[in-house]
Amino acid sequence: MSDNACPEDPSLPAQMALRAAAISYRRTAEGIEFLLVRTRNRRAWTFPKGHIERGESPVQAAGREAKEEAGVSGRIETAPFTRYRLPAWRAPGLAPTEVCVEAFLMEVEAPRRRGTAERAVGWFAPPEAARRLAESRSPDEAREHARVIAEAVARVSEKPPADGSRSDGSEE
Repeated sequence: MSDNACPEDPSLPAQMALRAAAISYRRTAEGIEFLLVRTRNRRAWTFPKGHIERGESPVQAAGREAKEEAGVSGRIETAPFTRYRLPAWRAPGLAPTEVCVEAFLMEVEAPRRRGTAERAVGWFAPPEAARRLAESRSPDEAREHARVIAEAVARVSEKPPADGSRSDGSEE
């Protein structure tokens, strides 16, 4: 699914429409969990993502989408860590298209308040997140999402938590 039109490396130029996603995570005693939201039609799970509005940077769009769709905010990295391709929603009768999604890691700091999200949300360990993201999707889409989860886990594992504590409960 990946090619030169949407290179996984965000330092390379994309040749297709861009969207921005917040790959939102938190650390728990059991490990890393990812926040997923239900799609508008409620058939699938996805990352909070969407259009980049005029005058908005991709990282600002990712943060806005996390707040709008999932009702969360947090510490977001200023540069995307990867890109992935995804079919774009089109009105019935229009030709299908794809978009290139820039993925930004966001460690959730502010818990979701009741009623602040526009969609159903859930927290999932990496294998379950990959499984949920694969539901109702093509094998190529499932592979792309699994790759994003694996890359996110690798990056998060290298980073200290926002509060300075470590996953073993000790302080740095």
